[in-house]
Amino acid sequence: MSQIIIYFYLEDNSISINEEKQENSGIPQGIFLKREKTVNKNGRFFVPQDFRVGDVVEIHGKTIRLVNCDQYTREFYEKLGQPQGPAEDYQEDSW
Repeated sequence: MSQIIIYFYLEDNSISINEEKQENSGIPQGIFLKREKTVNKNGRFFVPQDFRVGDVVEIHGKTIRLVNCDQYTREFYEKLGQPQGPAEDYQEDSW
């Protein structure tokens, strides 16, 4: 399990995903998804409401648990009247 960062662009609802690189892991890392509009498992494009701390999303076959977001994102959701949940601990994988 590795840490990734999801960037959601409000101007066109596109997404990019970057995976944190780890030394000598033997697994390809870095850019997982270049910026593009992406369809969710329900067949519609992702929208901001699809990303909530504590939820699990599937993007291109990768299951992602959302454990935190930045302060700007928290403020954005507050203005929508949909506050994000508290940050969760990230579980490190010893392998």
